[in-house]
Amino acid sequence: MAQKLHLVSTYTCPYVQRARIILNEKNTPYEITYIDLTQKPDWFQEMSPLGTVPVMRVQDEENNVDTTLFESQVICEYLDETQQPALHPQKPLDRALNRAWIEYGSKLVSAQAGYTFAANEDAQKEKLDSIKSMLARVEDLLSKRNNDGPMFNGEQMALIDAAYAPFFMRNSILEKVKPIGLLDAYPHVKAWSEALITRESVKKSVVETFEEEIRKRVVARGGYMADLFPN
Repeated sequence: MAQKLHLVSTYTCPYVQRARIILNEKNTPYEITYIDLTQKPDWFQEMSPLGTVPVMRVQDEENNVDTTLFESQVICEYLDETQQPALHPQKPLDRALNRAWIEYGSKLVSAQAGYTFAANEDAQKEKLDSIKSMLARVEDLLSKRNNDGPMFNGEQMALIDAAYAPFFMRNSILEKVKPIGLLDAYPHVKAWSEALITRESVKKSVVETFEEEIRKRVVARGGYMADLFPN
């Protein structure tokens, strides 16, 4: 099946990054266009039902059909079903468990955004407490899973690893700005993070100026962290 894949993203979207990691793992060619969600192009508003990224245009060249997909997990599942190698577990119960914890990971990414863009130190502390509570649950799960790591399911990369990698990458950047040793209390989570952020598919899932793009976005929002980022 001849297809052309075209992602639409912002420079810092963690959810688009999930899809890019999957595409990199599968060595699948794709195009990507970056937009500013504060100034959405007309073509994007027609393309995206929710007005958010990611969206992915799938061009079926054989049948001359274009289809637009939206929502990161839908896109990742489609990529896994159509591009080899398959990264979801084969057993239905394992797949269901992975999907459940992917949803949990989405909540973790959201909490991290709240921490990053908190208006003041008290609001940030509240978000940090929530993140710590969530990480404790992940740590407990990982400590009880019977695998040798370093990934969630064992040695092999999976969709769930791609779902958590954006959180870990952003945490590594935030630690440079405000070192708190967030993952130190969660050794299994920390080992998972270290395995992911050094993986080529993850490193190549963002623009080369990613840290600068993060800084610009934080400064533009003007919250508590804005004054901590170096100029």
